[in-house]
Amino acid sequence: MMLEVLNGADKNNSTPLRKRLIQHIIEVYSELMRQRSVSVPFAIIMLSIMTLQLFGYIFHSGEHFPFKGDWNGPVTSVTNLFRVYPAIKEIGSVQMYWIVQYVFVGLIMVYVGHAIYVSYCVAAGKFFFLLPLKVIRNLNSLFFWALLMPVTEMFVSIFFCKSGNHKIDTDLKCWVGIHIFYCFLFILFLIIFLSINLAVSILYNESSSSCIDGLRRMDTSLELLLLLYRIIVAVMANLADTTGYHWVLALLYVTASVYLVFLYMKQMPYYDTTVSLFYGISVCSYFWGSLILLVAKFLHSADYSGQAVLIIVGILIIVLIVTNARTKRIQHILFTTRYDKIRDECELDVYVNTILTLLKEQAKNELAEMSLLGILSHHKSECHN
Repeated sequence: MMLEVLNGADKNNSTPLRKRLIQHIIEVYSELMRQRSVSVPFAIIMLSIMTLQLFGYIFHSGEHFPFKGDWNGPVTSVTNLFRVYPAIKEIGSVQMYWIVQYVFVGLIMVYVGHAIYVSYCVAAGKFFFLLPLKVIRNLNSLFFWALLMPVTEMFVSIFFCKSGNHKIDTDLKCWVGIHIFYCFLFILFLIIFLSINLAVSILYNESSSSCIDGLRRMDTSLELLLLLYRIIVAVMANLADTTGYHWVLALLYVTASVYLVFLYMKQMPYYDTTVSLFYGISVCSYFWGSLILLVAKFLHSADYSGQAVLIIVGILIIVLIVTNARTKRIQHILFTTRYDKIRDECELDVYVNTILTLLKEQAKNELAEMSLLGILSHHKSECHN
């Protein structure tokens, strides 16, 4: 709709610069969406990294959350690796800190450079090299799913000072000389990085159910929500790292995870069954971990242990619950409500996508064929016309 409105606008110099810029950005991302194909394994890897990063804020020892037991140390170490900054902070390597900072800056510069080339080619109407398109497509997925929280934490960490010196690079005096330059530099690149991710969350999403893309879904509301939530968590968890703010963080995690679970059961995001199930298991597991954290806060003065084991066992049960709940939800939409009576666009999308999937699989899957025949028989009995 936005593209149609902008295309209808006057394209001469009287067209506002803002509209022309938005139109050009949309055209660039439309070009990037052509031949986009995210494989299911790659999609699961990206979702896994995001989930482990979110779990890292639950277990992170830097917040001194009241988890006890022998499993907490290894679990924290693993999740810290995916968050990057806590792992560097744990080993205390100044050299590694600056290497990672400049690697992230370099990746953003590579993206911007390739984006300028693609923008020029879109305006010119022809491409001389296709490699920049592939680079930006890969960086879009990498930035949004895997690097959003690590880059945000690393760039914000330049402001983390203690007793007048930087927390990691203790030779760096805060708020004087070169530190002020670093603050402006990393904030500038953080703004560019977050702007890229905002564009990706809104414009770089495959909405066609017939497209071969592991992350294809109906709309962009979930991606935008995940973007905002992860930015908030990455900043708040580092700024509110004292005991007095544990309740705020724990309640934030629980509230957000409940809403994510609600959206999953309502929208059934992602057309691919495997990706949809994996995402559902991920958000439900995140809710379980957040709930255990909240309970641990209530029992912080008691002698207990084993929260990590309880979370892991709970995740195994969640796999069965989510699989069964998703199946029942789809069956309810298919057999309980007549298709012409469906008013919710999410339910209608699930209905249509399920039919299309069964049509594709019926030739090689007997169960899919039987399910399709059952739906057609039910539809015939409900609709006599």
